[in-house]
Amino acid sequence: MICKLSNSTHDLAPEFKLGPGDIHIWMAAPDEIDDAALSDYQTLLSETEDQQWRRFHFEKDRRLHLISRALVRTTLSGYTGAEPRAITFSENKYGKPEISAPERRHIRFNLSHTQGLILCGIALTEDIGVDVECPGNRDPEMAEIAQRFFSPAEARDLADCPKEMQRELFFHYWTLKEAFIKAMGRGLSLPLNQFAFDLSREKKPRISFSHPDDPSGIWTDNDPKDWLFQSLCPSPRHIAAVAVKRKKGIEYRVSVKKFMPNQVKIRLP
Repeated sequence: MICKLSNSTHDLAPEFKLGPGDIHIWMAAPDEIDDAALSDYQTLLSETEDQQWRRFHFEKDRRLHLISRALVRTTLSGYTGAEPRAITFSENKYGKPEISAPERRHIRFNLSHTQGLILCGIALTEDIGVDVECPGNRDPEMAEIAQRFFSPAEARDLADCPKEMQRELFFHYWTLKEAFIKAMGRGLSLPLNQFAFDLSREKKPRISFSHPDDPSGIWTDNDPKDWLFQSLCPSPRHIAAVAVKRKKGIEYRVSVKKFMPNQVKIRLP
């Protein structure tokens, strides 16, 4: 796959064209990226990103950070037509990044990574959040975490689940919660036990809000019907989720795309 860069949105490669309702989830496996490509990725980093990359002590962490930034920059360059290095970012007060330049800053994105996989979600104008986890690499105290951070209904659902299926169900709940708070752009300032997912009735998860005291209006200003959620299994080892604040009258389509940064020809200025 070649990333064709252009200053005209009409000349973008087909895989980088977003229509109303298109949600693209790009995934990259760090283990599939050869070492020869890493030096090219270093040239894409901003000064701050380069400093962050050099501070990592372990090589696996440096590699993950470097490939994550290459994925974000080369993917966004495909959608905006800008050079990867020309893209700049800003953060809201909770730390959620967004494009500040070039002009097509309405493109929204979100990044998540875990051992063995990186996901980058892209939407045209909608708030989006993604999360990916590697359950086999973690041994969480599921019951304790559920009691602290899950809603009562979610905690009961986990407790009632057959033991051999509890880990999978736990991470489906966890990734959905993480994706939602990332889409909201408020991080852990949102209490995780004040919203709940229903995974039992429909193909797509549904959310509900519990707000006995909501002076900020966070929950009362949000309608559960405005949200689209989808659980994903992007590989046999991983569980992921995407959250999108949808617009009325639009039918949404979530597409998962395999991205190999070492197959992308990066045109440097």
